[in-house]
Order: sequence, then structure tokens, then C-alpha cells
Amino acid sequence: MAFDSNLRPTIMIADVMQATVELTGFSADTLRSNKRNADLSEARQFLMYVARKNTGKSFPQLGRALNRDHTAIIYGVRKVERLVQKDSLFALVCEAIRERAEQIYYHRNGGMTKTETPFATIYGVSASAFPKTGIFKAIQQKIKQEAHCG
Repeated sequence: MAFDSNLRPTIMIADVMQATVELTGFSADTLRSNKRNADLSEARQFLMYVARKNTGKSFPQLGRALNRDHTAIIYGVRKVERLVQKDSLFALVCEAIRERAEQIYYHRNGGMTKTETPFATIYGVSASAFPKTGIFKAIQQKIKQEAHCG
């Protein structure tokens, strides 16, 4: 999906948080918590990465918003950068979070509201395309849920 960065709105950390909540099923409080199970940590790291790349906020600013030290944000962002370079499915996750955060931004600001398009339609993937671990588990559930509703 091509995207002109010159047209990108300034989304907020809260937009990325809400998008991550919707995609993963973890609450915002849980994402900000000190809990450290693998699935939650991975979701939190994707949140860190997408927020860093799309909000213009510094590592310390993100740390304050996510109840983390700035070094934890740096670690999370770098970890997801490595994952994205290694496997395009991780890039799809980041794009899905960013796209939904942008929809939330448009809706909140009363501008041109983008229609929420089912994840599988946007990215042309089925639930079986993803591994059954970590953040992909949440995506599989979302795709299956959209299939039942649509």
C-alpha cells in the first residue's frame, strides 16, 4: 500500500494506543502496566515502534506516555525494526496499526473520516497466513471476527 508521507496527519500516541487496543484486545491500562508476558510485551513493542515512527515524539515523551523508561522504548523500537526487516508480515502489523490510528485521528478531528476497512481486505491475507504466536494470534482472531460479521 503506497503512502505519501507528505500527506500523513500528525497522529497522537493516544491514536496509536487505541489502534493497538483494537487490534490486540489488550486494554490501554494493560499496555501501560508492568506486566511482562510475551504476547503483551510484543504488542507493547509494536505500539512503541508505530508511535515513534508516526507521532514525532521523542523516546522520553513516549516513555512517559507508556509508563516506561526511555531506554525501554529504544529497545522496543529497535526490536520491531529488526523484525520488520526480517519478515514482511511484521511490516503488515505495523501498517495495520498505523492505518487504524490514522482513521481514529480523522474521526476524532471531524475531518474526512476514512471508512474502516476489514484488515483482510486491506492486506489481502487470510488468518492462516500468520503464525499462531504473539501479535499474530490477535490478528488471526480479528480476521476471523471480521469474516463472521461481514
